[in-house]
Amino acid sequence: MNKKKASKKTQPPRKSKKKSSKKKASASTSVPEAVVEGPDDSVEEAPFILVVQVLAQGAATMDEVPIDGGTFVVGVVETLASIEAIGDLAGFEITLQYSPAGLELGENYLVHAQSWLYGDGIALLATSVTPYSDADTQAVVESLEEAPRAAVLSRAAEAELVASGKVISIKEVSKSENEPVTEHDPQWREAVVEIESVERAAGRSKPEQVTVRFAASDDAEWVDAPKVSVGDRRVFMLGNARKEKAAASRAISGASPDEYSLLESGDALPIEVLDDLRKVMQGDEQ
Repeated sequence: MNKKKASKKTQPPRKSKKKSSKKKASASTSVPEAVVEGPDDSVEEAPFILVVQVLAQGAATMDEVPIDGGTFVVGVVETLASIEAIGDLAGFEITLQYSPAGLELGENYLVHAQSWLYGDGIALLATSVTPYSDADTQAVVESLEEAPRAAVLSRAAEAELVASGKVISIKEVSKSENEPVTEHDPQWREAVVEIESVERAAGRSKPEQVTVRFAASDDAEWVDAPKVSVGDRRVFMLGNARKEKAAASRAISGASPDEYSLLESGDALPIEVLDDLRKVMQGDEQ
């Protein structure tokens, strides 16, 4: 095994450029429990897939992190998968929460992780951690190459509407008087999309325009949800052909039956994927 080394950057590539600092362990009971040991069966369930080197245990790169023995500072050696809002983390130090602990200082690991905390740095929740090997990393790379096609086919098959379009207006959604105040406010926006092409309509009439709601917030709870701006051209996969799932999706954003919610990354794709999407969909139908 060729052991990879972490470089010495200390701040992930986010808007804030404040210098991060390690803080020493203190008692805490608020660390999430949803971390498990062993390899992850599906790369789609882990927004972050990283090769990391363990730099410190019982420490963190940001003050907001509740520290225990399963809190680690790691250097990111290689980014295999990340979310659009974060991008490539290679060369940066981040916080990793891995409740089983048992990680050796200086060793490299292949990590599947989910979003947790954002601020002056980034803290992730590990869903699987395995000792680094070239073979395992190559297997993940191959799975990632196949995952987009499989994910697109799955999302297109269940969508009420698959279409390309341009965002022509956006407005803030007014809050109701009874809406609870929360630190994870999604900051709902309502976008009008002018439809350019319809790839699949699931028995519905082909619309000239659709209205979609999206969370403008960069809060950790909503950072993975698609964001759009006026003038954006996207490929939209909207709604769900199953009535109960369609209703649940609209309920989250308060959308009406004639509107849609953008909740998952696959709901709004870059317009550049349109030609490939058509080929994939046509191949699936043959």
